[in-house]
Amino acid sequence: MGGVRRRHRPFRFEAMWLKHAQYKEFLKGAWALEDDINNSLSSLQSALVSWNKSVFRLVEHKKHLITKQLEGIQGAPNYPRSPFLSSLEAEVHDELERLMDIEEIKWFQKSQSE
Repeated sequence: MGGVRRRHRPFRFEAMWLKHAQYKEFLKGAWALEDDINNSLSSLQSALVSWNKSVFRLVEHKKHLITKQLEGIQGAPNYPRSPFLSSLEAEVHDELERLMDIEEIKWFQKSQSE
């Protein structure tokens, strides 16, 4: 018998893309109106699938790294008195919240499609 067959999933717009700071720029660069609208849409779809994999596949890994970074900041001996560490903590915390928002949107959309 043959190898493992991969199920082809239909293309789906992911709402979490809208949260990414470079989404609009990416879309402007990826969209190219060709002679045939079907070819244009097919090219855009391929670009979006690739972009999604490269940008969003590692959200869980990024979340883990940011959590470790926060633990390091908060465990520093001069943490509570350091304006630099307090500022850094706020920045890292904001990034963690952004990733959690993206993840929440992703799972909400998945739950609605099943």
